[in-house]
Amino acid sequence: MSTAKRKYSIFLLFLIIAGAVACGVILDVNPTELVFHSKASSEKSFNVISNTDWTAHCDADWCSVLPSSGTGEQTLTVRVAQNDSLDARFATITITASNNLLSKTVAITQTQAPSPSAIPVIHSFNPTSAGFGSVLSIQGANFSPVLSENNVTLNGVPAVVLSASETEIRVEVPKNKLCSGLVQVTTSLDTATSNTHFTYVLTATVSTLAGNGTSGNSNGNSTEAQFRRPEAISMDTDNNIYVADTGNSLIRKITPEGVVSTFAGSTQGSADGIATLAQFHFPHGIATDLENNLYVSDSQNHRIRKITPTGIVTTLSGTTRGFADGPATHAQWYTPRGLNTDSQGNLYVADVDNNCIRKVAPNGFVSTLIGGFGVAAPFDFPYDVDVDAQGNLYVLDTINHRISKVTPTRNILTIAGGTAGFADGEGSHAQFNYPMGLAVDAKGTLYVADRFNHRIRMVTPEGVVSTLAGSGPIGYGNGDFADGTGDVARFFNPTGIVVDAEGNNLYVADNYNHRIRKITLE
Repeated sequence: MSTAKRKYSIFLLFLIIAGAVACGVILDVNPTELVFHSKASSEKSFNVISNTDWTAHCDADWCSVLPSSGTGEQTLTVRVAQNDSLDARFATITITASNNLLSKTVAITQTQAPSPSAIPVIHSFNPTSAGFGSVLSIQGANFSPVLSENNVTLNGVPAVVLSASETEIRVEVPKNKLCSGLVQVTTSLDTATSNTHFTYVLTATVSTLAGNGTSGNSNGNSTEAQFRRPEAISMDTDNNIYVADTGNSLIRKITPEGVVSTFAGSTQGSADGIATLAQFHFPHGIATDLENNLYVSDSQNHRIRKITPTGIVTTLSGTTRGFADGPATHAQWYTPRGLNTDSQGNLYVADVDNNCIRKVAPNGFVSTLIGGFGVAAPFDFPYDVDVDAQGNLYVLDTINHRISKVTPTRNILTIAGGTAGFADGEGSHAQFNYPMGLAVDAKGTLYVADRFNHRIRMVTPEGVVSTLAGSGPIGYGNGDFADGTGDVARFFNPTGIVVDAEGNNLYVADNYNHRIRKITLE
């Protein structure tokens, strides 16, 4: 070929390549290596990332790839036949773009059957407890150095593998409260399981949902709204928040977007009727049922009130101050406070000054479960109550600074606390300081508004108490205000608390800050 023809051919090739680049042809593969640690036939896959037509071909007869051609992004399956020799064998899969100018390769290795000593083993991991986004280092033996061939789970929750060698795998802790448990590493050979548990540390981020911090009565968006000593809080199935705005003797509503309105109540008094024509006198408790009816402890009227989703207020139970079980029109209460419903439509009420827990059946009939007038009560000023899916009641025994559990057979157990003070820990080693708000999630975890410690506490089903958010001096009148994470956040006498259905968010009536706070758990 003459020099001129050779230069012309090179020039044409340059133009073709330039044209391909100019057209933005994309071709890539992931992963670029597949290792089959077995003599037996088996399958694995890889991904083609492309914006054009392509073909795939393996250069060995013991290796096949499907599909052998395609367009755009696809997952391809590689199958290797049984290897009857004792030696490893190798092949290459070539992916070629339709213009024949771009190609990528995937290296295929099939080794002999591994010996038992090649089974993966976990020796240890560090740290033993961590939160979302932390890096967990897992030490062991016989991990795969190929990143994609190590699957790591924390209590069954998949974690993203950041790096891998035969002796160490580093993963990112996922955002999932279920991560506490055993660590597992699965390779193509087997699954290794840790001997000890990993503990997931929740991150609690506190923000203000509504209220500008000024005591008052104003509706509007979150920063315009005003509350006066809100004390209790609940949530419906549409994620609307309802607040017993005690100082204003009103029931307020907060939409998921943070818009505040008056749902029921007008001036202080006692009157049934339509929404904002009704009257309450210091409502101290609020709860919703599965049909989005509201129930209110109208404390100074010594009544239990019901509000339909359309805003119609009626008296469900109660007449004058006192103590009496029976039909709705006969029953008496003495400053009822916290209350909650179960899935059967029963209502459980902390009847504070009668030192008992009462039950209101769907037909309005009132009975006493624990304690009562003239009975040696096991509680002293029980301020709030909640019920789990198994029918267990949890009671805030406020003056005794403890959390109690009442089983369906009416056995009373102390879950945590019993001494005034502040201390995290297990069971009676933990301390509370006049706790006043209680909520239980679907997993049986309790959340407590620890009023005079100005903190939000968490109690596991095993009775282990930890502090989610809040700090600062303890005692009446020593609170503060700050949004933030964990102990950076500040509360001032938090009283009411509710947890959403997923257990991912808490909502708190921050009483002396005249605000409704949101805590995101991740």
